[in-house]
Amino acid sequence: MRCQDIFRQNLRHLMAEHGLKVKDLADMVGLSPSYLSLILSGERQNLSDFHKDAIALALGTTVAALYTPGAFGFPADEAGFQSEEEGRFGAMTGRPLRSGSAPRPGRELDRTLAQRRRGAPEPGTRGPGRDIGAFEDFLKALNVKDDALLAAYYKELNALSDDEIGRFGEVIRRTLASWQASLAGQQSEKPAPADISLTGPLSAEGRLFAGLIGWLAPILGDVALEVFEIAFGWPKGKAFRLAGALEAAGAVIVSPAEEGRATVSLAPRLDLRLARNWVQSPLKEECLGRLARHLSSLLEASHDEEGMRQASEAKATPFGEIGPEKIGELFLESHDYPSARVWYERAAAQSLGAHSWRLAKEHLEVVMMLDGILGTDPEERAHTYQMIADACLNLGDVDEALMYQEHNIGYWESAGRRADVIMGLLRAGLMLARRRDWAKAKEYLERAISISSNDLALQARSRIGLASILASSGLLKAAFEELNKALDIGTRLNEPLIIVRSLLGLGRAYLARGDLRRASVSLNQALSLAERRDPVARIWVGIELGRLSLEEGDYARARLELETAADLAKVGGNLSEEHLARSYLAACLSLMPEEIDLREAWAQADAARRFFESTGDLRRLVVAQVACAQVFAALGDEGLAVKYFDQAARAGRDSEDPALEAYACRAYGEYLERLGDELAPVMIERARWARAKLK
Repeated sequence: MRCQDIFRQNLRHLMAEHGLKVKDLADMVGLSPSYLSLILSGERQNLSDFHKDAIALALGTTVAALYTPGAFGFPADEAGFQSEEEGRFGAMTGRPLRSGSAPRPGRELDRTLAQRRRGAPEPGTRGPGRDIGAFEDFLKALNVKDDALLAAYYKELNALSDDEIGRFGEVIRRTLASWQASLAGQQSEKPAPADISLTGPLSAEGRLFAGLIGWLAPILGDVALEVFEIAFGWPKGKAFRLAGALEAAGAVIVSPAEEGRATVSLAPRLDLRLARNWVQSPLKEECLGRLARHLSSLLEASHDEEGMRQASEAKATPFGEIGPEKIGELFLESHDYPSARVWYERAAAQSLGAHSWRLAKEHLEVVMMLDGILGTDPEERAHTYQMIADACLNLGDVDEALMYQEHNIGYWESAGRRADVIMGLLRAGLMLARRRDWAKAKEYLERAISISSNDLALQARSRIGLASILASSGLLKAAFEELNKALDIGTRLNEPLIIVRSLLGLGRAYLARGDLRRASVSLNQALSLAERRDPVARIWVGIELGRLSLEEGDYARARLELETAADLAKVGGNLSEEHLARSYLAACLSLMPEEIDLREAWAQADAARRFFESTGDLRRLVVAQVACAQVFAALGDEGLAVKYFDQAARAGRDSEDPALEAYACRAYGEYLERLGDELAPVMIERARWARAKLK
């Protein structure tokens, strides 16, 4: 039985045992019911590690047990057979799938993921032996709210036995009990350890002052005196005198010691947890909310109507450089969740614009958590899902990006928004192509074409996308047909953008076929239109013209085209296109070593290689690896040249793109031929064989 079949069978049985419907479990783990239904039916398999951990946690078991046949006493078909996929899973987790039955979970569910995010009270009964909430209670006591930390904790916890979890829980609970007893002693006027280290007593106002610093310093850094004027209504003079008294008592550090521009931080000897306890709710929420509203009014003018930043990323204020994420965190700590959501979404949009994909994803995960609390309407959620899909795709997390994209397609279909469905199918198809799932990608694009009969412009865009997928899978004849249909539509509509991208696609296809003359005609026609109408396509056309000139041996023109494309991509913030252009440029420079310093070529090729490794873009990684190999070949370093050529040839084969494999193998073979290596004919023949697969 396949690994995924075992997972689905165990999941269905456990849901039945716990009396859970699909919607119940989906709500617990942050999935849409329709997507979980597809997982259970086997129509989808791309479930993220985070959601696997959440499912296991909600059902009181482990991820490994969910993939183990017979782990819960349920009958399993072909239980004696372990697939290659299952073996890989065991190797990844460090736990063999056949190591014996996992403990049967109790019937009472542990606290669900949804409850954790909403701060719901913990049920009185836990699954026997699996005290999973102890660490969370510990974090709550320390006022630590970090979903990423909890997700990492769940992942580690799922690898522990019941006994190990029990011992871990006992240690944490004893620690909490001891700490609570200590707090009770403090409330009875017994000196706390942090108080003993201070050199003098603190007044009530002094405690409020230090307590607010304890809440604000992790967000704002050193806290300016103006904060207290906003939060408490204290003049700066009063705040400055209090800061001086607290500094004398060893509680804070004032820097510089001038009333007009002083900032304050907690002294190392003052325990942060203790200081925070001096400002209790709701006073803490009121003060932080007042400050957040003041700062948001300062930044509001720098955003347009859609919340996008118009100028710099952060604004200089008396409190330092303040960006949307800091205001979002202040609103979050003040429990103003609607305002927190607005500013975290702005922070995410800002990070996406700056290509800080991981930071954008972190901000968007907070937005999704707040959506769960607020019950945000589906339209806003769809916008968030599209943003996080873009971030995941650029991080190389294609499966996760596809999950969010498919969720949106389902929503747009239910809302009757056909144009959004078509664009969603186009994006999802190109994501599937990144996974080399050609059949599914082709199905999505054909579906987009079938429902776009009343919108010829969208139909043309879908045909261009389908042609790209067909060409990458070696079906050049079918790709030409789609591109010519798109070109015909663009001509009839007199739509330059469609014409440019159709001609660009034709130029690429002719290059893959090796028809340089027709490639030149198509690409130069595209260039004349793109320069005036389509700056993004201008970059793509420049890259393809550079490739064409390399094939023709015109290195001077290739260099000019590729440098222009790279510079345009840099100005437009198109990092992937910039690195692709610089990969081909490095290859070009390696062929003219007498004219340039090869260190420049190496820097460009290596930066591109590392970038495409980080994004998981295998097709473009091959180009960068070939460029690295060619630079080392020009430098005379045979060992490193062979290393990168070999990596490129293997990756080209794995890409399942015959034209790409032929490109890598031909470059490798030509290098080996110059060395007189006996492997050269083999590699050149491999390139011919790959090119012959183009249909």
